Amino acid sequence: MIVYLCGPIRGKTDEECNGWRDIAKVAFPNALDPMRRDYRGEVRHNIHNIVTKDKEDIRKSDILLANCETPTWGTAMEIMYAQSIGVWVVSFCPKQDRSAWVIYHSVSVADDLESAIEFIEGFK
Repeated sequence: MIVYLCGPIRGKTDEECNGWRDIAKVAFPNALDPMRRDYRGEVRHNIHNIVTKDKEDIRKSDILLANCETPTWGTAMEIMYAQSIGVWVVSFCPKQDRSAWVIYHSVSVADDLESAIEFIEGFK
C-alpha cells in the first residue's frame, strides 16, 4: 500500500512539515513524501515541478493521508485531485475545525494522526 503524505508546507518550520510525516513513515515505510522535494523559498521558480511531481505521486498512491489541522490551498487541491481520480483520502483534524469539503472528499476523518494511521492500517 502506498500512502501520499499531504499537508501544509509553505510558511511552516521543518518540525511542522516533517514531524507528523516522520511518524507516518514509520507506519508506512513506502510513503511518498513531498518534502523530499523541499522547495520552500524557491516556489516561484519551481511551480511546474511542484504541482506535476505532487500529482504524479498522488496518482501512484492508494491512499492520501491529509493533515488538515492547518488549512492550506495546496492541501485542499491535493485532496480534491486525489478523490477525483479514485485515490482514497484519509484526513485528520480536530472535530471543531472540520470543513464540509474535507468531510465530503474523505473516506474517513480522524481526530488525530494516530487514529488516521490506525484506520489505514485496518486495510493492510
